[in-house]
Amino acid sequence: MLGSSVSTLDVLLQTNSSPETVVWSRRGTQNAVWLDAHITVRMKGSYRVQFAGKRNRLGQGFIAIDDITMRAGVCTYHGTCGFESPSVCGYEQDVTETADWAHTNGLDYGPQIDQTYRTKHGHFMTVLGEDTRKVAHLLTPEYPSTMESCVQFWYWLTTDHNDSFSIHTMENGELGEALWALSGAKSHYWEVAQVTVSTATHFKVVFKAQLDPAAGSFVAIDEVTLTAGACPHTGSCDFESSQCTWLNSQGDQFDWIHANDQLSIVGPSVDHTTQTADGKINV
Repeated sequence: MLGSSVSTLDVLLQTNSSPETVVWSRRGTQNAVWLDAHITVRMKGSYRVQFAGKRNRLGQGFIAIDDITMRAGVCTYHGTCGFESPSVCGYEQDVTETADWAHTNGLDYGPQIDQTYRTKHGHFMTVLGEDTRKVAHLLTPEYPSTMESCVQFWYWLTTDHNDSFSIHTMENGELGEALWALSGAKSHYWEVAQVTVSTATHFKVVFKAQLDPAAGSFVAIDEVTLTAGACPHTGSCDFESSQCTWLNSQGDQFDWIHANDQLSIVGPSVDHTTQTADGKINV
């Protein structure tokens, strides 16, 4: 999906007894590489899969798909956890807490779509504020020691001034100081954040939510990725592999396109990073 003319690509499911349902969706131009997507289908009997691409009237661009595979069982994800499997990628609750992270989809108040599928059928993890103060920890599987690794995650929170959401590591059962924290900041859509982790021993990443009694408050996370190497400084990006944490605004009519000269997009003939036509840019 690349270019200013790209509108949406939807995957729909239909049975003989039910209308078409959008189960996965992407909007606007994406990164200038082949992107991998997985969809776990939970339907009984026969069903039909439909790919629906839409374009805008103006501009140039294309939508392409390739290598479609269907197999029995839930999808497995390598490197990124989108919480689409009931096993939630092996993440665990802290059993000493009275509150839990819930595996859910589509909230009446809060995220009505997830970040992975970007439909109401996609799942994410959330803590909901109710009539008592809640503290909940969500722990990843254990990872080997690392000099530097980057944890990227998407979050959405509606919070009171006393509510907070923070990221920690746990080593030898001990919870470390917050590596990243946010409080009193209200989200209006899924936002992305990154934090660099460095440990001398095996570790787990811990997502900690603290919510005061308040109906309608929540913290939600989705699309957690751990990659080797330090995270780039906030705002820094050479655009070689992705757009990093930069996002296209949803409030205008055009998008920045992640591309290179090989794709015949109007712009510089070489990028600044590699000084070649293969280097990626935003244009």
